[in-house]
Amino acid sequence: MNRDGLPVSCARMTCARLMYRYSHVGNEFRFVESCAHCKDFTGGNTAFTRGLTFLPPSAALASARTPISSNPGYAQYYSTSVTRPRLFNWTWAHQGIFVDTDGTLLNSATLSLPSGVSNGAWSISDCRSVPGAAATFNLSSTPMPAGGCSAHSSVENQLFRGSECQGLTNERGAICKPGMKYRRVMLNNHAPQALAFRDLIVRDMETNATAVSHHSKYNEFGYVFTAATARSYWVHWDIPYRVDPVRFTMHKMDVLNPDGWLYIQSKHVQPAVSFAINGVEQDPLLALPDPLNSTSGTVYYSRT
Repeated sequence: MNRDGLPVSCARMTCARLMYRYSHVGNEFRFVESCAHCKDFTGGNTAFTRGLTFLPPSAALASARTPISSNPGYAQYYSTSVTRPRLFNWTWAHQGIFVDTDGTLLNSATLSLPSGVSNGAWSISDCRSVPGAAATFNLSSTPMPAGGCSAHSSVENQLFRGSECQGLTNERGAICKPGMKYRRVMLNNHAPQALAFRDLIVRDMETNATAVSHHSKYNEFGYVFTAATARSYWVHWDIPYRVDPVRFTMHKMDVLNPDGWLYIQSKHVQPAVSFAINGVEQDPLLALPDPLNSTSGTVYYSRT
């Protein structure tokens, strides 16, 4: 379901009123898997959750599942001593995003860290307090309820700021505070040929933190990455020597609006007289466009 124009993101899936009994201690079992049947390095979609229920292990079921001759080790994967579900096990960067709209997915009972853990500005207990959330979740409501805490992959991704997100070592992920907005960006048609299959580096212009996006033919021979809004990023390629892009295309992006904007920048050692952006030749402009009063696709080119 592509809900164009949502205030949080373009949701590809919404999970509501699900019940899950956790019990297995084997590392292969997780509650959700973003893009479970996708090709490597694809994804980046946002899913909303609400009304989730997690049931503890059943003692009766555990006693019934005893080892059998054909599989003597089976019983070890079922235990009543498991105290919380394993939610995620991210495999690559930008794999997907889960936005918890009511605090039933991401809270101190489901996450493997105590509720008292805090980053100063917010704590995990705040995930149950979703600002602006509607009392009744309705897929047809416009706008959708404001986003609560969100779950992300932290594999090869250092873009999460300490004041906004907390890392989860066991899940190789990060939990970000309520109200954060993230967008998916896809990039391809990049040149020159020296950049063709190189990793893309997405760099936060304020903190200098980076994230890696690997090339995949399943991304239309390009890349996908997710980024927090209201900030600026420089995209360049992981290559031993300096090679600047002469072109690239951003496509299939999540909807951007005045309070969910992104600046995507490229830098060039040798400045051109002009650039063709969206098919139009752009001469140097004097100032960055104002994100609050500009339309999507507004461009800026500085020769300095």
